Amino acid sequence: MRILCFYPGKNPGPYISYFIEKKQQDLHLFQSHRNIIQQCPSGRFDLAILECNDQSWRQLRRLRKMTSALRIYQPGCTIMIHRFPSNPDLTLYREIPKALYDFALEGFSENPAPPDLFRMLLAKRKQRLFNKWMITSLKGMIGIGDRINELISNHMKERGIQATIIEVTDDFESLFQDQMPDFVILHCHNRKGDFGIINRATHMIRRIHPDCLIYITCYSNAILHYYETYKLDEYCCDQILTLDADTKLSLFMQQLRQDLALSYLRPAFQS
Repeated sequence: MRILCFYPGKNPGPYISYFIEKKQQDLHLFQSHRNIIQQCPSGRFDLAILECNDQSWRQLRRLRKMTSALRIYQPGCTIMIHRFPSNPDLTLYREIPKALYDFALEGFSENPAPPDLFRMLLAKRKQRLFNKWMITSLKGMIGIGDRINELISNHMKERGIQATIIEVTDDFESLFQDQMPDFVILHCHNRKGDFGIINRATHMIRRIHPDCLIYITCYSNAILHYYETYKLDEYCCDQILTLDADTKLSLFMQQLRQDLALSYLRPAFQS
């Protein structure tokens, strides 16, 4: 989760300080609005926290420039404005169009505590992710079974999701590093009935690419047996998707696509 923070004073406010104290990874701190505007076209930010003490119209004009740049270059970024009201006149502040930000908070005493607030922001981001463009930018790898591989791959391609069909063998690690996908869907064992190679593959994926979503499929009538015998709980995966012999692909794909949309780039705000 890449977080961009701007504070105009000597010290950051409570919300930015919260992330600093938590030693949040990929935290980018700025005190110059020009630097933020220069950063916007490069990279990707998931959350922006912009503080404003509104001591002058210049502060608000800079805030508007920053939010405008973020909306143009970072359409998937959730933007929060945190205003410290030193001036009771809100006329200038209200001139910032609401379309340029997602949340606006004032002061701190009556606002949500940081963990609660960032859960709200995460929910807002998931909603944006589900409804907007990001879902079509995903690419994945599928290794379930010959027939269902083709069906799922074709279904995803029709919806703009790139899906590569693979088989987990001894050279899977090099294949994975070449692709570095956003998600991987693997059956709980390979075609030779080897559960261990799939288990090791999930740990390799988590080690090399921690943000990659890992899905494991298993037939529902065998899942309890596999949990006890092959220790499915030791797999590194985000979710186990169950299959039935008479499962309709459309229902399975609806569940999968919704989970991808709600979960992609999921590294949560630490609370």
